Amino acid sequence: MFYIKFDGNYDIAATTKEIYINKRITRDTMIKIVNSCTPIEIKTEGVLKREISNELSKLNRGNKKLLTEDFIPQTATNADLETIFKKYFDTTQIGNEEVTIADQYIFSNGIDVQLLVNIITSNIKSKKVRFVYNKTFCDKTIYNNLISLLNKNNFQVRFEITQNLHDRYWYSKNGGFLVCASFNTLRKAPTIIKMLNCQELCQIYKYYGV
Repeated sequence: MFYIKFDGNYDIAATTKEIYINKRITRDTMIKIVNSCTPIEIKTEGVLKREISNELSKLNRGNKKLLTEDFIPQTATNADLETIFKKYFDTTQIGNEEVTIADQYIFSNGIDVQLLVNIITSNIKSKKVRFVYNKTFCDKTIYNNLISLLNKNNFQVRFEITQNLHDRYWYSKNGGFLVCASFNTLRKAPTIIKMLNCQELCQIYKYYGV
């Protein structure tokens, strides 16, 4: 059977076409796929569609499953949050490039600065982070504290101010994920964290850059 590697957000059609052209379709073939796609979506993606769909069905019937989203309860501890974020960083591999965190409330009251620093420094291997935020909701004390801690960890930090923000995105050139609540309200109500597909990432790059 195929070995399916969960390696971030990739374009299924382009990847399978490359495998097809290079005649590397064997039992040991490693197929890189878009994590957030369902088997139904994959059936529409052209070459090798039947093979990929069949192997995905086998995978979903086994112990492993595609990473698409996670539920974050109000009872989540700091350790729980660090584990959840690590899973999405590991899957997308976005930490190998500069990571953009687009969240209008990222420097607002209620932010657990140390938790945010732990997540950033543990997962962003490039040591490059870019914040896209709304200056209206920026608390200078939190801003200065966060940047100071990142600088102590030898991070390169960039900023972009915008008022055109609603959802919260963590992404790089390699892929990304959506957090449905701002970091300062993660445990005020249950929320969702989910993978971004290629179409969504293209729109995000258009609006917020990369």
